[in-house]
Amino acid sequence: MKVALFNDTAPFAHFGCQAVSDAHARMLGRAGHEVVERFFMDWRHGITDPKSPDAIDELLQNEEFLSRIEPVDAVLVNGEGTIHHGAGVHLLVVLGAAQRMGKSTLLVNAVYEDSRYHEDVILRLTDFTVRDKRSLNYARSNGLPARLVLDSSFAAVDSDAALADLSGKAVLTDWHHQRTEDVGDQCDFTTIFRSIGEP
Repeated sequence: MKVALFNDTAPFAHFGCQAVSDAHARMLGRAGHEVVERFFMDWRHGITDPKSPDAIDELLQNEEFLSRIEPVDAVLVNGEGTIHHGAGVHLLVVLGAAQRMGKSTLLVNAVYEDSRYHEDVILRLTDFTVRDKRSLNYARSNGLPARLVLDSSFAAVDSDAALADLSGKAVLTDWHHQRTEDVGDQCDFTTIFRSIGEP
């Protein structure tokens, strides 16, 4: 099966994002599927307001989207930490547009909370998997079918070889560029680097 993968986190230098991207590539490959189109995080071309009831119609007017989706059999969305509290709604629009094009649609590895948009799209999914019990309970409490499946990152393959020697260094992990104004402002990196030496 030819697959278009949306919300691929491969370009993001975060361990969990890299692991999920690796895992999806391996799992799809082992199942005999071919990812022929990749849409990376924050792809929103042709979607002005994803919460609008007209958003799917709008996306179906986007020639780039149509030309890239027409050749595929299925559209798979990585819902990793994305669809909650009004965020990530553009991914539901993508799935809705793909459904109207007659494609199989899958939302996998999802965090799904406090999101009351395009529920009709979720009801028509080929498969809907969430990675945590809270998302499962939320989906089911709204009458949406969901399956609880272990986080995709567990299917990633890690290397035993160290990429760098961090002995004696302070290491800040799990950094996200969108947290600069709150977490980032609390870290005085100049002072930290001066005290431990440049990284």
